[in-house]
Amino acid sequence: MDTSNWTTAQEFIFSVFPVDWGNAVTCFVPLLFIYAFILIGNLIIIMVVQLNVHLHTPMYFFISILSFLEIWYTTSTIPIMLSSLLSERRSISLNVCMVQLYFFHSTGISEMCLLVAMAFDRYLAICKPLHYPTIMTPRLCVQLTLICCVCGFITPLPEVVWISTLPFCGSNHLEHVFSFSTCASHLTVVSLFFSTVGLTYLRFSDTHSLIWDTAIALSFTVLCPFFNPIIYSLRNKEIKEAIKKYMSQSKIFSHKAR
Repeated sequence: MDTSNWTTAQEFIFSVFPVDWGNAVTCFVPLLFIYAFILIGNLIIIMVVQLNVHLHTPMYFFISILSFLEIWYTTSTIPIMLSSLLSERRSISLNVCMVQLYFFHSTGISEMCLLVAMAFDRYLAICKPLHYPTIMTPRLCVQLTLICCVCGFITPLPEVVWISTLPFCGSNHLEHVFSFSTCASHLTVVSLFFSTVGLTYLRFSDTHSLIWDTAIALSFTVLCPFFNPIIYSLRNKEIKEAIKKYMSQSKIFSHKAR
C-alpha cells in the first residue's frame, strides 16, 4: 500500500450522515426533544433531592449524582450531533474529537462505577438492614462518589493521550451515523447500560452491519440516558410525591399572587 502521499487528518467527516435536508430535520427534532427531556428530567431529580430533607438518604444521594453525570455524559455527544445535522459540512476537528472522547469515556466510566456503588448500597440495605445506618454514612457516600469520579476521569486519560499522539492518515471519512461517539429499577438501568456498551465492544464475527452498530451506539449514548429519569423518578413513589408537592405549592403561590 502506497502511503507516500498520505497526510495527517485534522478533522473527521461523517459520510453516512443524512444527506437530504428533510431527513436531517427528521432526525434533529426527536433528538432535540430527547436531549431536552434528559436535561430537564435530571435537573428536576437533582432539585427535588436537594430540597427535600426526607430524601437526604444514600440512595437518593447516589441518584442525584447519577443525574448530574448523565447531564454531562449526554452533553459531550448530543449537541455536536444536533449541530452536525443542521450543518452543511458535517465534520469534527481532531482536537474537539479528542476532548469529546475523553469526557464521553470519563463520565461513562464514572457512571459505571457509581452504578456499582449503588448496587453495594442496595445490598447493604436489603441484606444488612440493622447495620445499614452505621455502615452507609454520609461520609462513606461522599468517599464512594469521589472514588467513582476519580477512577472515571483518570482511567481514560492515558488512552486519550496516547491516541492523540498517533498520526491519522488516509481517508478521514467516518462511515457511521453518530460516530463521535429501586432494586428492580436499578437492575434495569444496569442491564441497559452494560449490555449496550458490551455489545458495542464485543464482536462475535468479522462481518457486522453498520445499521446494527448505529442502533447500539444510539442506545447507550441517547436511549439509556433518556430512560434513566423515567426509571428513577416517574417510577419512584417518593420522588413523584415530592414533585407533586412542589407543583401544588407553586399553584398555591400563584393563586395568592393573583
